Amino acid sequence: MKKITLSNRQYNERSTIIAGEQGVLEGIFIKGLDESAVIASPHPLFGGSMSNPVINEIAYSFYRLNYNSLRFNYRGVDGSQGEITDNIDKCLKDYNSTVKHLLETSKDNNYIGAGYSFGSYITYAYYLQNKNQSKMILVSPPNTMYDFQLSKISIPTLIIYGSHDSYINSSIITEEAEKMPNIQTVIVNSDHFFSKNLNKISLIINSWIKEK
Repeated sequence: MKKITLSNRQYNERSTIIAGEQGVLEGIFIKGLDESAVIASPHPLFGGSMSNPVINEIAYSFYRLNYNSLRFNYRGVDGSQGEITDNIDKCLKDYNSTVKHLLETSKDNNYIGAGYSFGSYITYAYYLQNKNQSKMILVSPPNTMYDFQLSKISIPTLIIYGSHDSYINSSIITEEAEKMPNIQTVIVNSDHFFSKNLNKISLIINSWIKEK
């Protein structure tokens, strides 16, 4: 099948309605040719949404790879219906609705799970429950706030975080990742919000996926 080039894919990003537990969730779908990816947004109570710059950068990385991708807003965020919450179980249900929608749309059986900050924990927690991801990408996983046990991850996983991230205990991530050959960590000269070197994220993701 002929590859789609960036120049003639510029109109393939489209708004998507996802059937959620408390009504519809809004998402943005980018059509590709190869694998698929779900991208989970940061904390919904602190302005986290699919329009976050880091989320957009992750989506751009999959766009460059010709992958399908679907990013979404949790319930109550922007145009998503329902009551806004940071309850993990409810956010996992929103993630599940998004996964179901993506797999039905793309006709894939599995997908890459990617998330930023709080969204990286939702991605990780959903993996532990379902194990239907082919790979996982965790950007700025806040392990000082949520319990990430890397020893429970058996799929190829990429962890990206800033060298000045105050929400991360980097020594724990490094110690655990060194014992897991399936996990690669990349440290970027930035903070939790990637206020600089934001473009490094897509470059790192592209390089890692092409190696797998």
